[in-house]
Amino acid sequence: MSKTKVTKRALITSALSLVICISMLLGTTYAWFTDSVVSAGNIIKSGTLDVEMYYADGTKAVPTAYEGEGAWTDASTGAIFNYDLWEPGYTQVRHIQIKNVGTLALKYKVQIVANGTVSDLADVIDVYYMDPAEQIADRTDLAAKTPMGTLTAALAGMAATASGRLAAGKADTVTIALKMQESAGNEYQNKSIGTDFSIQLLATQDTVENDSFDNQYDANAELNFVPVASVEGLTAALENGGNISVDENIDTSARFNVTKDTTINGNGQTIAVNTGDNRVLDLSDTTGVTLNLNDVVLDASNAKVDSAYVRGVSLYGNEDVTLNVKGSTIKSIYYAINVAGANNGVNINLANASVAAGWAALNIWSKSEVNVKDSYLSGTNDKTYNSVGWNNFATVVMNYQDANTRTKDSVLNFENTVIEGSSTTGNRQVLVDFRDDYITANFTNCTFVSNGTPNGFDDFMFLFCEHETVTFTNCKFIKDGAEVNVADYISFYDHNDPATSTITVDGTVLTFS
Repeated sequence: MSKTKVTKRALITSALSLVICISMLLGTTYAWFTDSVVSAGNIIKSGTLDVEMYYADGTKAVPTAYEGEGAWTDASTGAIFNYDLWEPGYTQVRHIQIKNVGTLALKYKVQIVANGTVSDLADVIDVYYMDPAEQIADRTDLAAKTPMGTLTAALAGMAATASGRLAAGKADTVTIALKMQESAGNEYQNKSIGTDFSIQLLATQDTVENDSFDNQYDANAELNFVPVASVEGLTAALENGGNISVDENIDTSARFNVTKDTTINGNGQTIAVNTGDNRVLDLSDTTGVTLNLNDVVLDASNAKVDSAYVRGVSLYGNEDVTLNVKGSTIKSIYYAINVAGANNGVNINLANASVAAGWAALNIWSKSEVNVKDSYLSGTNDKTYNSVGWNNFATVVMNYQDANTRTKDSVLNFENTVIEGSSTTGNRQVLVDFRDDYITANFTNCTFVSNGTPNGFDDFMFLFCEHETVTFTNCKFIKDGAEVNVADYISFYDHNDPATSTITVDGTVLTFS
């Protein structure tokens, strides 16, 4: 019996050992080979494109040191050519140095641009250009050279000027001379070429740095923008159209006229009109014109308070005109963007824009296509006009004129946009006011905010006519801080039949009696 007990114990011990071994074996079944590699210190950092321009006396040897170390003067601190006693034979010579002080390779050009009306005095001033730079120690050194053209040709962009490519840290130097022709007669006395002119250095990125494919990703970077920093400069640049860079805030009492395709890169600067019955930018009576506004502030909020004609941008009597506003702000005491008159084919596109007005942010009196995305539209009726509160107040207005259905068949699309209004003095508050029939509007992910109570008869978010097709998708409607049912804030003009319109909110068609 004793031997049997020992045998049983041995069997039990063996069985437990087997179980433990199997358990350990099962535990190791999921111990896969592992390894890891960490790539630390990855960098995404943009380079800098930064160019500077200096000048020196062209009658002396070309300095080798930069400004602060030698004879070079920073061209941004003042005029390179500045003399007011020109006479036949008078000559001025300047060395001009272009230096790349950024980290990116660039291409550049130097151009001469008028800042006002050019008189015929520019016809008798020759422009000489030497590349690379060279010393003009005596008039006889210039006599052997051929001018690239007259100052008139240079100002008109018809004469070649300095251009080139620079790697980071490198510099080019050229020499420019201006000489009044000895043959200029008495008719050129006591004249000016205009207000003044600018020698402008334009630079953009070059096809040097490589991405994963090649160095051609910036092959289309263009050198065709004109920097402006004054009323005269902007006026002259708008006469030619093209790409304009605003480098300083500009205040004026007169409107700026746009008649050609124009892109204004504002660099965050402000163009303001401060007096008179005026507007900042006027595109009246233009055909086939596109105006692009990028990162600029148009401000007519301090213009004449009792005027109904103050505008941020005015489009009147246009044919096939497009206004693109991106990353910009437009402010006015009356209309911020106004489309009026017998327009045909007006297209307005706002992206990441802020449009604020004392009455209507968008006031449209003609058939138009409007696309607004990621923007903010507001109207604050806190002004007075002819000593009474402005009436017929709305932030977005599709307006008839003289009972003509000019806005018929207009299409409006709003996405991720806030439309806000508040009325403290007027007799009406409406955020979106369609005073004409047959308009299609789509609002997606938008927020409508109505604050305050008008003095008069209307306090709606939406006021429609007949045959409107309006769709709201995932929108919010807020009245005095509280979210409300949009159906309670939609109304129709008394003479219209609501049944002719289709108003849809998140897939549900609303009915109105």
